[in-house]
Amino acid sequence: MNRVKAKFWITVLFLNFLLFLPRYILEMDTSSFFPLHAFTTGSLHEKWSNFFNRYNYDIFRISVDLLLLITLYYFLREKIYRKAYVYFSALWYVLLLIFLLYYNILNRIYQTKPLLFYDISLFGLAFGNTGIGKILSFFLIMIGTTLLFFLAVRVFEFLCRLVEKIHFGLISKTVIFLLGILLTINTIRSGLTFSPHHEFQLTTALIADNVILTFQARHALKYIRLEDLNSRMRAGRYSLSKMPDIYLMFIESYGNILNEDQNLSPVYHRCLQQCDSILRSRNWYATSDLSTSPITGGRSWLSYSSVIYGIKISGQGTYLAMENNKKAEQYLHLIRFLRQQGYKSYWLNSLPENEKITVPWPLYRRFYSVDEWIRYRDFNFTGKRYGLGPSPPDQFSLFYAKHKMEMDGQNSHIPFTPPDSLVQDWHTLNVPVGTTDQESEFITRPSPEKYLESECYEIRLMTRFITSFKNKNAVFILIGDHQPPMLTTENDGFETPVHIISGDPAFIAGFKEYGFVEGLQSDSVQKIRHEALYSLLLRELVRNYGQDTLHLPRYFPEGLNVIKP
Repeated sequence: MNRVKAKFWITVLFLNFLLFLPRYILEMDTSSFFPLHAFTTGSLHEKWSNFFNRYNYDIFRISVDLLLLITLYYFLREKIYRKAYVYFSALWYVLLLIFLLYYNILNRIYQTKPLLFYDISLFGLAFGNTGIGKILSFFLIMIGTTLLFFLAVRVFEFLCRLVEKIHFGLISKTVIFLLGILLTINTIRSGLTFSPHHEFQLTTALIADNVILTFQARHALKYIRLEDLNSRMRAGRYSLSKMPDIYLMFIESYGNILNEDQNLSPVYHRCLQQCDSILRSRNWYATSDLSTSPITGGRSWLSYSSVIYGIKISGQGTYLAMENNKKAEQYLHLIRFLRQQGYKSYWLNSLPENEKITVPWPLYRRFYSVDEWIRYRDFNFTGKRYGLGPSPPDQFSLFYAKHKMEMDGQNSHIPFTPPDSLVQDWHTLNVPVGTTDQESEFITRPSPEKYLESECYEIRLMTRFITSFKNKNAVFILIGDHQPPMLTTENDGFETPVHIISGDPAFIAGFKEYGFVEGLQSDSVQKIRHEALYSLLLRELVRNYGQDTLHLPRYFPEGLNVIKP
């Protein structure tokens, strides 16, 4: 092979493999760099299938887009103005690279197909969390993209000059022929392939698919009818004669991986047994189940909105359409129902506010029907902070909020960095001890050990929090918002534990009807859904504390459908 051919193939392979590098970096813990095992183990059929489709996210795949760009210039090089083609190719390549970077990051974290139109609103949050502001972040990205484009121009200029000089020999022609055969077979077998696990990927088709799905989603959102849902849920016809204090607490990234992962489950189950024993000794009763969250890996607001509204909200587009729908205020969701009964709602958010991010508190107040916020600025906190933010220890935040009688809680996010232990007096956490905050991290690969430690800390904290109450009629609802990001894959499911705890054994006993089991163990066979929890809770509150206990609300095991075709 002469120098021209060597430079050509090295340049092509570099450009090709670079497109698949981001996904491999995201999957390094579960994917090997060289996928040799895919072709040395299993049946002959399995080995053959790995030429077209494998879930080891290595970089040794073929970009059909790049292949088409090079092939097109090779055959039309004498009829195409090189400079124009170089700029076109460089621009398209950079767009492919940026889109794949965006797509793979969101797909890996959330385990759902990203839609660019609806994910734009997340970019502002991401920019704000960089600590340097939205505007500066935007300009830095634009500068970086521009530099990347001109670098790509240089590379494609070099590549086009090589194409003009190259004469393929027997080896090169054989490689190209085999690639052509495999690509033809792949197209016959599966059509246009563009998912991260495919060997031959046409990213242009992925972008087109994203655009089509975006328009389909926008069309579906035109038919949101929140105001019609009251007639189905019929919550307004029910009244409570007794009003137990209700604490709805979402535990960050509290997922079923704790039950399924053999390296995590023994310690986790011991933690549950210890906490269950403490609750029983103080005459508190617990029942648990698994609930399927509408999302995984992040976007917690979709999870707790699904619970509160009784509607499956799995997409950012649906959420934004509901949030900006003024008729949503007519819908009697869980918090509005409780307010109608005479409750006052408090919402705890212990994350420090970033001055570079504008939080629409009035909008959230209307959407979730919040009477009073308990925010970081209310704490006057001077102690050591942890995790995302960084934030005060959850023990301090929860016990501070206890003074308000009602709360909706939130805990520290990844990278899962809990305090060393619980303290006897939560006030002492607000005393400077000469130690600095843990460095705040936005997105980082979490440690399974730290994750386990963090979730056990949360369960022990909730146990101490609950047993500090003398009012045994209080109801505590503990829900995992989603599976942890980066530690789970699309095969791990969307299930999270849900625990309902009260000093009223009759109230707890009613949940057996829905598949709940006694205690804090949550690995039951029968599962519920996050969007079903509203109708389930409404039904059991009316059964035990309602004025009319003979006519119970209807239970919607799949929640309410918010979109009518």
